[in-house]
Amino acid sequence: HLFENCAFLELRRKYKEIYYFKADGECDFIVKEGKKIKMVLQVCTEVNFDNLQRETGGLIEALDFFKLKVGTIVTLKQRDTLKLGGKTLELVPAWEWFQ
Repeated sequence: HLFENCAFLELRRKYKEIYYFKADGECDFIVKEGKKIKMVLQVCTEVNFDNLQRETGGLIEALDFFKLKVGTIVTLKQRDTLKLGGKTLELVPAWEWFQ
């Protein structure tokens, strides 16, 4: 939860409208500017076999809901690009995302 809190504080420095998304799954942060969704973001220390479905499922659900194609997962040190369900999920290491 500390890692998510750090991500929230970074988002709060840059954006006014930050939301949480919950349907069947959950997505940590939805960033809105005006009427436009600027970013759909999941935060987890590491994406692995055990948590892949949980971390990507809620993100893809939010992307579908907002009709977006690209989402971000902030991790401690992973960098990757996943193509799932017609969506692109960018895994970005925290040291880069927090800049």
